[in-house]
Amino acid sequence: MSGERNIDSKTVPFDKTGTAFNQRDVQSVLEEVDAALVTGVANLASHEADTSTHGVSGAIVGTGDSQDLSNKKISLRAGSAGAGEAPLKFASGTSLTTPEAGAIEFDGTDFFITPGATRYRIATLTRPETLSAKTLSTPIIGSFSNANHDHSNSNGGAQLSSTAFANDAIPYGKLQNVAAANRFLGSVGAGADIAELTALQSIANLITGLGVHYAMYYGGAVTLASGSDTDLLLGTTVLASSTFSLASNVITVANAQVAMLVFYSVQLNATVSGQAQVSVEITQDPNTGTFAVLTGSRKECCVDASNTSLDRNTVNGFFLASPGASYKYKLTGQIRSGAATVATVAAGTSILIVGLSNA
Repeated sequence: MSGERNIDSKTVPFDKTGTAFNQRDVQSVLEEVDAALVTGVANLASHEADTSTHGVSGAIVGTGDSQDLSNKKISLRAGSAGAGEAPLKFASGTSLTTPEAGAIEFDGTDFFITPGATRYRIATLTRPETLSAKTLSTPIIGSFSNANHDHSNSNGGAQLSSTAFANDAIPYGKLQNVAAANRFLGSVGAGADIAELTALQSIANLITGLGVHYAMYYGGAVTLASGSDTDLLLGTTVLASSTFSLASNVITVANAQVAMLVFYSVQLNATVSGQAQVSVEITQDPNTGTFAVLTGSRKECCVDASNTSLDRNTVNGFFLASPGASYKYKLTGQIRSGAATVATVAAGTSILIVGLSNA
């Protein structure tokens, strides 16, 4: 203060304006200060003990102290981008040996919360998570897979593996509708998907299942020669098992058969005036390179351009017993006599072979 005077060991004279104030003994002043400090400490201890005033149990000051703020509302200041400026930050530590309801903990890697008697890790989107007994409302599913589902790519959608369905769980009405009339549902080969089969394909499946070999071929419009055989099959395969093959109008049987039922039908058409005697037969090559007419396979008819009432269809069926492997067959026809021009009707020729194998 201004106007201070010399202080000796006994007194402290003060003079603010040049006039001396009361002189106080230094020892008395120190005693009063000490008493005030004692009173302040006592008041602070009393304040700490009075939790109804501040709501804090235990010491107010101290980094290692545990505080109970159960009757207080805490508002945190806003954070900022600088280091150490988060509004709330947990130091990593060891989780409680026994979970306590309401606890939030951080072990340096994960946060944990204990809403009751069980501690739970707070899930994140950056690591694999297991969701047990959870209901997801309208989720957007990316890629995942397990024993019953296959979402192995983001387009997997509702792909389900077969184990996801119980036996007899899918009603028939949930299957795909049949696209065409007069179709059967079945398979056309081992490992193939279910498909819509025509009647011929269904019959072929049935015959194959019985161990029967089969073939059916069509011919087209062919003009018959006079006095020599004309091949009537044009190489159109309707259906055939692996035992039979058709190439260059020749049917080859791959393996020996116990018996074969052969049925053919040829529709003839007289294109000009005149008459003719026509024969249709099956020739056989017993793997020697020479074809000969099979006994019982020939069918003859007469055609007359001026008489359309005459039957111009040749139909025949017979059994062929025990041919050997790699035997070859041809369906042929010729004009045996007469001057008429004769041709088969387009799609009017067919041959059906059904055989039982001894292999």
